[in-house]
Amino acid sequence: MDLPSIIEPAKLVGQWGGRLLAVGGALRDLTLRSHLAHGAKHAPLKLTDIDLVAFNISFEDLVQSLAPLGHISTLWRRQIEGALYKLPLIQLKRHKTRLEISLPRDLSGNFRPVTFLSANILNDAQARDFTANALYLDPLTGELFDPLGGLNDLRRMSLVPCSADSITLDPLRSLRAMNLIARRAFTAHPSLTRAVSLNWRLLSRVPRERLWPEWNTWAHSPFPHLGLHFLKESGLLNFYPNLNKLSTLPQGERFHPEGNVWNHTVLTVAALTKLPLPQGHNKSVLLLTALLHDIGKGVATPSDKPQRNYPDHARLGAPLVKDFLSSIHCPKRLAKPILKLILRHMDCAFSSITFGNLRQIARYLAPHADLADFWAITAADWNGRSPWPEKFPYTLEDFLEPVGGNLQPLEELLNGKELIALLGISEGREIGRLKKLIVEAQDKELIKTKEEALKLARENLSPQLLSFLK
Repeated sequence: MDLPSIIEPAKLVGQWGGRLLAVGGALRDLTLRSHLAHGAKHAPLKLTDIDLVAFNISFEDLVQSLAPLGHISTLWRRQIEGALYKLPLIQLKRHKTRLEISLPRDLSGNFRPVTFLSANILNDAQARDFTANALYLDPLTGELFDPLGGLNDLRRMSLVPCSADSITLDPLRSLRAMNLIARRAFTAHPSLTRAVSLNWRLLSRVPRERLWPEWNTWAHSPFPHLGLHFLKESGLLNFYPNLNKLSTLPQGERFHPEGNVWNHTVLTVAALTKLPLPQGHNKSVLLLTALLHDIGKGVATPSDKPQRNYPDHARLGAPLVKDFLSSIHCPKRLAKPILKLILRHMDCAFSSITFGNLRQIARYLAPHADLADFWAITAADWNGRSPWPEKFPYTLEDFLEPVGGNLQPLEELLNGKELIALLGISEGREIGRLKKLIVEAQDKELIKTKEEALKLARENLSPQLLSFLK
């Protein structure tokens, strides 16, 4: 097991009498690779972050010992609203890997210098999140320390809390459990499920800025639907009442044999991960769109028509989507395309796909999303049912065939400035109305040239404006 980026820091800390050990997720993943792969060959594991803990040294001396490595950052990371406790950290970059180094911790939340003893390693381990993350490696000697039996839990792929206080010490760990289950297909140990079910309300104490990395990691995981199963089974879904409500909403059996809206949501998320998406598409946008696409059914009035049992739920869900994305500190640059895709996700549900409506959708989505994103959400929504005999009938290529494979909208034939100059009228509502008229005709291929666009505009000038121009 090789961690070359931490050899030099470990040597420097050792010269000051300290002992630096690797711990946490990077060591977990390396252990999974080397101990549990049974000789299978894998591509090199790219480690972008490595956590370390330093024994036998004060925080001030730790900073001084690492000074020869160049620029280092020291910070106090807020763990809980109101700063019930803070985590003193050193951050530095080595060989494109970010190292985060702290002193040992204990169950009271304190970080303090302690000697390198088995009891102190145990205390630090018990204050961590999961036993799979509580393995320690000395990079200089190769010794592996396993105070809580994390290796056996890794072999069973069981996610076990390090102590009965693991979740209360840092409530964010309930969400971290969700994304670890989604990333590595862990099974939640009953003690973890029980701890989260008793303490999910404590998530409200976590600063919002700490929530987004967990949700973003979940969105990029290979098994996001497994994370959602944990969200429901552990009771953590109660923290998101508008999502939790979906588990009580029935749907028409003709189009939703899978049952309630939450079941459909989980299946939609799973279906999305199986689609062959073009490179460059933002998984956070698509996965959160899939998660939230039917959240409006919780406030929509059910209809007797089985094919549309929650009419207008896309529009009605918009405020709920905004609230959820704000609550997890989702960046605005991602929130915009998510909302746009959700507002239009029903556009092809009960109508044939034509070049006209596809171009209109492309124009609405641009520049925040494109027709490949729209196809992915439409296909995942269609396939998010079980049992459902018919898969979404279009590949992306088939879906885009009416628009010649173009993901983006057509370039405008005439913009507002050109209309003002050519028609000799001032900017105002009339220009906006004429622009919309031209765009709609262009998308339906009723006009194709600037001359035709100008002719259409002149033919549709308002009577009042025509009389004024005369």
